[in-house]
Amino acid sequence: MPDSRDIFGMRREGNSQGALDLARELYAEDQNDLWLIRAYGWSLHDCLKIARDNNNTALLTQLAEEFAKLNIPDDEDDELLLNAKNNWQQYLPTNNGGPAVATLLDQGRQASQNNNRQEALRIFRNVVEQAPDNNQAATSLAWEITRGLKDLLQADNVDADAIQGLLREYARLENIDKPSNLHSLVLRRAAKAAQKESFPGFIRFLQWWDTANLMPGDYERIIDNRDADKSYDSCVELIIKGLHKAADHEQDSDTIRWASAFMAQHYNEYPNQEWFEYYYGKMLVRTGDLEHARNLIMPIVRKKKREFWAWDNLAATYTDSDGNKRLSCLCKALTCKVPKEAFLMNVRVELGELLAELGQHPEARFEIDKVINIRSSNEWKIPQQLQDIQASDWYEQASPPDSNKDLYKEYSPNADALIYEDLPELPGIVVHSLKPREGKAGVTFVGYLSEGVYHEAGTKTKDHNCLKSIKHGAPVSIQIDDSSDRTFVLAVKHRDADPWDILPPHTGIIKHVNYDKGITNVVLGRDDFCLLHHDKFADIKTEQPGTAVQVKITKDEKRGILRAHAWQLTTELPDESFCKEYSGVLEVHESGRFAFIDHDVFIAGKHIEGHALSTGDEVQGKALLELNKKKNQYGWSAITIEKI
Repeated sequence: MPDSRDIFGMRREGNSQGALDLARELYAEDQNDLWLIRAYGWSLHDCLKIARDNNNTALLTQLAEEFAKLNIPDDEDDELLLNAKNNWQQYLPTNNGGPAVATLLDQGRQASQNNNRQEALRIFRNVVEQAPDNNQAATSLAWEITRGLKDLLQADNVDADAIQGLLREYARLENIDKPSNLHSLVLRRAAKAAQKESFPGFIRFLQWWDTANLMPGDYERIIDNRDADKSYDSCVELIIKGLHKAADHEQDSDTIRWASAFMAQHYNEYPNQEWFEYYYGKMLVRTGDLEHARNLIMPIVRKKKREFWAWDNLAATYTDSDGNKRLSCLCKALTCKVPKEAFLMNVRVELGELLAELGQHPEARFEIDKVINIRSSNEWKIPQQLQDIQASDWYEQASPPDSNKDLYKEYSPNADALIYEDLPELPGIVVHSLKPREGKAGVTFVGYLSEGVYHEAGTKTKDHNCLKSIKHGAPVSIQIDDSSDRTFVLAVKHRDADPWDILPPHTGIIKHVNYDKGITNVVLGRDDFCLLHHDKFADIKTEQPGTAVQVKITKDEKRGILRAHAWQLTTELPDESFCKEYSGVLEVHESGRFAFIDHDVFIAGKHIEGHALSTGDEVQGKALLELNKKKNQYGWSAITIEKI
């Protein structure tokens, strides 16, 4: 008599319909045989797939109803079969007689493919409402939410309300796999919205999202498929940027501490993100860890010392116990140029309140009045904070000055000193400069010694008064910030010393003088030389080959050449590794075009002709070790010669 084994055998042979017919026949006789139930269920599954692929809706519905009636034990061994059964239920009409869930999902997918975002969202929402326990329905809606978020974030005018509405809708969905690529993608979208200041509640959303759901790939930058040298922010990098923006809108101290802890754990994992220390520093200000915050914020202030916001954030790291440091930073902020005066309103309010605390009521009222006038002229609301100040006794009794410029002038220099106080002054020289052109600022390159090693750094000429009219080689002292890949010159001042003093002299020898081109070639080593141009070094053109000189040089790394900056005569001889004095008997080659001294020193034909030399003459002179490119080997070659 046939049994479940025969049904499974027919399935393996591809006879799905035959297997189902036999299963029905045997099941009608025995509905308690577990293996028969399994064979029946998998046979239905096979035939359902065939009906779906053939778009046979009627048969699909009939088989799905049959599958729904099959009583499968809720057993761990039958989990796959139960999942298959549940999956096929979406092809059944809904309880209210509406289209099957699968049909609606297909309609939603089609709308999505046609970029009909609102229609796709409407359909998927309807499916979730009809089948709240259906994982596929919830997942389909969630994916469409990510597409909707992407569209909104790419729009010219970002609709913050729409973005927040979609994120709230996602948060209400059940049956979403976590962790998952979908869950992480939603977080990426939310973080980008926060960066665009369109999701002020991002920190609390992240708490709900649960950072325990971060997957290993969420920590890694995304490599461009078409360009391996190009990459995009990882999910965690986007989170840090989003937290930075959202923190300005969060007042709860516990929430800020939670966000700060996340930043503390991850900001150092991305060394190429030069702003992450600054972001973490601002977060630490909110938690009250001011000294740590200052250490992280200071490098950005040094680089952005012309920006008001940099000084404002530095001011936040000081308290009343720090003397006038906070006052100095706020005054410095108000000396910075801004596109519009409105940019400085918050700084003025901070300064006004601080001055009031210090008893400088006239100056305090000036700052508050300035803000009120800006708001009134723009027909902006006067916030309660300013209304309370206006109602205070000190405000009513104070007579403001015409300006607070004297106050700024008094305290601003103290702020400048704050950003330099921990930095050493390094000896430097002005190497060369580029004039402003085509809208680009002029740049001055300064050489300096740090721990005995020579470096160069460029800086905008306009940023340092002493560089605006200074000669090349002039000695200066500089303070730098080299905490990142790029070195920033923060301060430059004159130094009392000789020009080019930090460059060591290199002893070399004049090899050749080209009067037509106005160039003297000085050899400084076996493979090193520099060219001294007569228009810059006029006196050098009178010196002859074989003359020992000392030259101060720097290396142009971009062009791979040595640049001469200063020279002088010397009695010191060059190193014998590349230059030597020779003497001996001349042996002229039979061609008469060259000669040798003791088979060691090569004598070019120009020397033979110029000095009327012949074989047997005793001569002396100076020779350089040079590369014979044809033989690819070094040998001595005379640069001077005379008879003894």
